[in-house]
Amino acid sequence: MTVAEYLAMVEGKTGALIAASAQLGARLGGAEGERLAHFRNYGLSLGLAFQIQDDLLGIWGDEALTGKSSVSDLESRKKTLPVVFGLERSEAFVQAFARPHQAGDSLSDMAATLAQLGAKEYVEQQASQMTKAALDHLSAAGPAEPAGAALRELTAQLLSRQK
Repeated sequence: MTVAEYLAMVEGKTGALIAASAQLGARLGGAEGERLAHFRNYGLSLGLAFQIQDDLLGIWGDEALTGKSSVSDLESRKKTLPVVFGLERSEAFVQAFARPHQAGDSLSDMAATLAQLGAKEYVEQQASQMTKAALDHLSAAGPAEPAGAALRELTAQLLSRQK
């Protein structure tokens, strides 16, 4: 799986779910045409940002806040965005990831390798870009207040969430 394939998959799952929710809510609120499309694209970008942030927390999150091991995604060999990024860039990471996890194996080494490859920075940038895209679409949609303020706050909290 490539980064592009991963992003397309997430767009079809989390992105589509949040996009449909935003679009349906906007439609029920009377939005039509281009305005409705902006609400849909707001939801799509928000869904992508949410999933990307979740992928980040699955490797580098604070265990005390997330309630799960900070390397649980590596332990279960889940193909998240940072993992796919690493798989595209390092044969040594490919080999390490291909080996089944054994009790006592150090997963922090794999997380450190991903960070050295630039995966953490890349994922943070992607989450930030998707959040900005969501806010741009929301602005273009022009939601009525106080709903607009609530949606902007929800979107802003996405990048700062720790669990």
